[in-house]
Amino acid sequence: MDNQANYEAGSLNPARTWHHPSRWWETVVLLGVFGFLTLVVNRVIWNIDVFWHIAAGRAMIEHGGIPSTDIFSSIDPDREWITFQWGYQVIVYYLDQWGGLGLVRFVHAMLMWLGFFLFWWGCRHRLALGKTVSLILLLLLIVLFSDRIRARPHVFNFLAWTILFPTLMRGPRQLTRRSMMTMMAVVGVWANIHAGGAMLFLVAAATLPFASFFSDYRSPSNSQGTFKRAGAWYAAGLIPALLSPNFITGNVQALVMLQRTEAVIGEWKPSTYFLEIAATPGHLVCGVLPSALLIFWLAITAWVWLSKDTERKAAWPFWRALMTLALIVLSMRSVRFVYIATFALIAMKPVFAILRERLKRPMRVALVGGGALAILLFAIAYQSNISCRFDAQCKATFSEVSQRAFGAEHIDTRRFPVEEADVLEQTDFKGTIFAQASWGGYLLYRLWPNVRVIADGRGNYDPEVAEDLALVYDTRLLGDLRNGPAFEDVYRRYHPDLVLQQYPWPVQTLKGRQQPPNSVLLGYAPNGAARYHYRPHPKNWTPLPIKGKQPTIWLNMQSANSRAYRHRVYTTRGQLPRAINRVH
Repeated sequence: MDNQANYEAGSLNPARTWHHPSRWWETVVLLGVFGFLTLVVNRVIWNIDVFWHIAAGRAMIEHGGIPSTDIFSSIDPDREWITFQWGYQVIVYYLDQWGGLGLVRFVHAMLMWLGFFLFWWGCRHRLALGKTVSLILLLLLIVLFSDRIRARPHVFNFLAWTILFPTLMRGPRQLTRRSMMTMMAVVGVWANIHAGGAMLFLVAAATLPFASFFSDYRSPSNSQGTFKRAGAWYAAGLIPALLSPNFITGNVQALVMLQRTEAVIGEWKPSTYFLEIAATPGHLVCGVLPSALLIFWLAITAWVWLSKDTERKAAWPFWRALMTLALIVLSMRSVRFVYIATFALIAMKPVFAILRERLKRPMRVALVGGGALAILLFAIAYQSNISCRFDAQCKATFSEVSQRAFGAEHIDTRRFPVEEADVLEQTDFKGTIFAQASWGGYLLYRLWPNVRVIADGRGNYDPEVAEDLALVYDTRLLGDLRNGPAFEDVYRRYHPDLVLQQYPWPVQTLKGRQQPPNSVLLGYAPNGAARYHYRPHPKNWTPLPIKGKQPTIWLNMQSANSRAYRHRVYTTRGQLPRAINRVH
């Protein structure tokens, strides 16, 4: 086997991988890391999207087909909506039916845990990267994936990447019939669970047949049929994907929706967005690493291709350089893909092997440095996933996180309008609701088909809607009573039957005793200044109070449906749920 084939197999000399004669320390460390992961992945449901996915699965099962229009929208129910995650939505619907949100949470946690294990197995055994390197890469992946530990369809993206990445790393010469069958099975299922994730993998995987074609064209005598092999492997994944329902149309619509709402959805922003919101060292790693890898890619590409050294060129063939660039670009494109930078780092392994050989560092020094890096990465992962798990000041303890992870509560009730949904469900509300996208999905899960919402986590609305949602969600506007009418104008524009406020009307502290119009006096500050709460005219909006809470439900008195609902609740006040006050 020549140098090129040796490098494409994963190492210039597979026998010279980093390892230690003893295996006990590896077993102990891995038990600790995967025990830690058991706690990390078992988060209560805090992400907003799983709820509308369950509602969509319910709609498909009850109506016997995949919807083509926006069945959840209160603005435009006839608007086109093509879901490319229909398989996931059916799965989570049945999970919720069989075991409630507890089973939904458990399955997502186990899939993430399995993904991390398969990643380590791929590094350690399929690519023979050695104990220390495999451990470091596993810890790095935990850091980069920390923000994605949530119950969402991207969990299947993560699992599929961890299954298929060793095949990418080995290159076109190592593709076999077994790898083709695996490609067909994984991508065929994947395209029906999350077509967007499958498409991105196919974009990265296309570098193998593309580069092989040019390599075969330039050196037909040494090609060994790599293009035919790579092309057949790629077709094994592409064809079942193209045949999957909504694969093409769903991805096209997702790109259109992205253009409309990218500015207001943080997870679609590039990886450098982590530097803007940096609250932990893990965010800094996520924000810096993809860009740093791009700079390193440019440096090593110039170092290899401008040299006449055949060893360098064998370590960095065209297919590997192109595939690594594709992985880096994907990791930079969005914060939700930043973990793909780990695979780009693995793809650079042959170049690192040459650098290590030329530095001629003693193995002991390499092991000590690797151990220190592993400890640092574990500390970062611990802070991101334990200390800052649900405490904005990063003071959460291991005991607190453990109790919540293995407690009876399956969702983070602080993030969702649980009491409000209880009241609306018990009083049989039917109509349209203006609520933020972060609450819309939960309301659909609890109240659809009786309720439609202005927005949910799908982002299937025009930029103007996104701007209005951002205005009433802007906490900087809540300290000035003069912003109250602007909020009212936004609410009236969409003619909802009720408004469910995530934030209250503006509250302002003013000196003097003259009360501003359309306000309610809340009390006085120690310095004598008065605190006023903006109060819309009762002919337009009236609250539906919940005991012990500041009003969050406001009925639109210009809506006949809302007036009838209020009258029904008022006339049956003796039968009201305990959570609700009488409406006066």
